[in-house]
Amino acid sequence: THKFYIFVFSSYIMRKGVVLLGLAFLVSIFLILTIQLAIVSAASYRGEYFQSKSFNNDKKFIGTPKLVRTDADIFFDWWMGSPHTSIKADKFAVRWTKSEVYVAGRYQFQVIVNDGVNLSVDNNPIINQWSDRTAAATFTTQIDLAAGTHAIRMEYYENTGSATAILIINLTKLY
Repeated sequence: THKFYIFVFSSYIMRKGVVLLGLAFLVSIFLILTIQLAIVSAASYRGEYFQSKSFNNDKKFIGTPKLVRTDADIFFDWWMGSPHTSIKADKFAVRWTKSEVYVAGRYQFQVIVNDGVNLSVDNNPIINQWSDRTAAATFTTQIDLAAGTHAIRMEYYENTGSATAILIINLTKLY
């Protein structure tokens, strides 16, 4: 009779183990799908590409973009090339915009550019480095954002030589 009880008990444990294992599997599948959906639903940038330095002295873009496209990220190192066959390798400008939901926290904004860049959050300038460069330069700032939707705008121009435009946004402190 002891063998029967041991069998029933071990069978019960095995069934519970299978249920727990199955539950863990379902939770992991749910997490993977949630992460993938979060990545897919992340807002993309609207990229407006201008041939020539298409802005006035107030650093406001003028004219009509030569190319408008959706860019998943701003992470470009065109080297001596151009962003598209319709854009020449030198003397072009780009305005990237997007609105995205952020959790409340402190964010680090880092740009790596060659040549000039202006970066704004909710129409407030946070990086203003609008000048020619002979090599890529890195500029970093941190700002606090309240929970909610925020508008990001990065304006960039390439005069001559190498062309780099990278924007990295990291949450550094959660509130």
